[in-house]
Amino acid sequence: MRSVNSKEEGTKRLVDRKQTGIAQVRNLTHEEENNMKTSKKFRSLMVSAAVLGMMGSSLVSTATAVMAAGETGEKVSVTIHKKDALNYNTSIDNTGEELDHLDDLKDLPGINFSIYDVSDIFYDKYLDIKDDDDMEQKAKDIIEDITNNIQTHIEGKDPIHTEDTDPDGKINASLNKYTAEDRPAVYAVVETDENMAPAQPIVFMTNIKGEGGTDLKSIHLYPKNYTLDKVMVGHEDETGEKNAVDVAVGDTLTYRVKYAIPFDIENTAYTSIKLTDTLQGADFVSGSMKVFHGDKELTDSLKPVESDNLILGGTAGELFTLTYDLSNASVKEDLASYPGQTLTVEYKVKVTNAMFADEEKSNSATLNVNGPGIKSEQEDTSIPFTTGGLQAFKYGKGNQAKGLPKAEFVLYKGTGANILYAKFDQTKLPNPPVISWVSDKENATRLESDGDGRVAISGLKYGTYTLEETKAPDGFVLPAEGKRAETFEVKKGTYALSASQPIENVPEADGSLPLTGGIGVITLIVVGGTMMAINTLRKKKED
Repeated sequence: MRSVNSKEEGTKRLVDRKQTGIAQVRNLTHEEENNMKTSKKFRSLMVSAAVLGMMGSSLVSTATAVMAAGETGEKVSVTIHKKDALNYNTSIDNTGEELDHLDDLKDLPGINFSIYDVSDIFYDKYLDIKDDDDMEQKAKDIIEDITNNIQTHIEGKDPIHTEDTDPDGKINASLNKYTAEDRPAVYAVVETDENMAPAQPIVFMTNIKGEGGTDLKSIHLYPKNYTLDKVMVGHEDETGEKNAVDVAVGDTLTYRVKYAIPFDIENTAYTSIKLTDTLQGADFVSGSMKVFHGDKELTDSLKPVESDNLILGGTAGELFTLTYDLSNASVKEDLASYPGQTLTVEYKVKVTNAMFADEEKSNSATLNVNGPGIKSEQEDTSIPFTTGGLQAFKYGKGNQAKGLPKAEFVLYKGTGANILYAKFDQTKLPNPPVISWVSDKENATRLESDGDGRVAISGLKYGTYTLEETKAPDGFVLPAEGKRAETFEVKKGTYALSASQPIENVPEADGSLPLTGGIGVITLIVVGGTMMAINTLRKKKED
């Protein structure tokens, strides 16, 4: 225990580290001594209020460590664990000890923190508390005030430690355990990223006690952080670095975007929260958007309403913009119900024929939190999507350089009793806006080879398809039964012209009747047969 010289007659030292868990050394008059009976109440306070901050969100860059020089005396080791808690939608109970149940949360490297000594601020207020006050509650109020008004309290102060989290999302600092007055030091851990809404600071005292009742020599703190997260439902574990999801034109996709409300949403001058989604190759499905807090759908002022707080489209190709105007008292009040909590926006889109085969369409969500002096923007990109297609080249035997127009085909998938035929608006080829599948071949759409002999269709999901010829070009005959179908494996690159599958047709034989399968041929054969029969009868009669 450090000694303190008495400055005047009738003063005493009040030092009670063993009993209270905090050392207070001060020159007291007899009157002050009678008003400072704090030991039991303060011990209870330190157990419940030693760590108060719990939430926040941000991202930062490179690592620099700065330690104040000339530190002496007993030290305490402090480890800051930075985790992405976007999917941990509850507060973190910081006890000062390691929290194993958070190990599965993603570590966030490169997040900058500064540690400030705020002991003077705390004790200036705490030592003025009278014995007849609710000292524990008043001390909690002091810590809460420091937490919620951190920028005011640290203005003009230099951090005693500043550093970025390492690849494991950690910062390790060795701090003085006691102040010069032999009191447990009080520190504030502040996330310092000018580009993001601030994470909630953690204010803690160095005499945090473990389960055994003794002071912890190593203190572990878990500031709660958030990232913006956009995913395609059903592909939540995939990222844009993986292969694109293959879809078909007309498919409906569901997206989910998660973001956090700033912890201090009620206490700062935020003006708006704006979520913007940019996505090409698909249209927003009107009426599909919902907002959730956990499993609860929000139906108050946070509910998306088209042409009100939800605007579809935009000048820069936006899919939509969802805006919460914080000048609206109802919006502000409803958002204040979820400080530091995660909201989930879910909506549907429909893939359009603006999506060409083999193109990949990436998509992103951007969150802007706006207010005076606040520059906050986060962005996340979901896994891209793509669609497939096929091309065939129709030519006459012996002349592959010349394509044959007006050959007709149907497209189907499946085998045996499970065959389904493609039906679409053929006037929109090669990019129909939607492709449906029917079991009746008569209802299937006929694809016709163009003037260059090409048959092309885009907007197919990857898989196996069959192109069956149903009518040969003029002057050519259909292939034999069982040889009229060509199988295609649609995947990335199969729509390219260089990947066109050649299909041969045989010309009609000289002097033979054109067996093209048309009704006119059948009529000609029947009429010709009748005339031959009449001629035979006439000959017999003449004989």
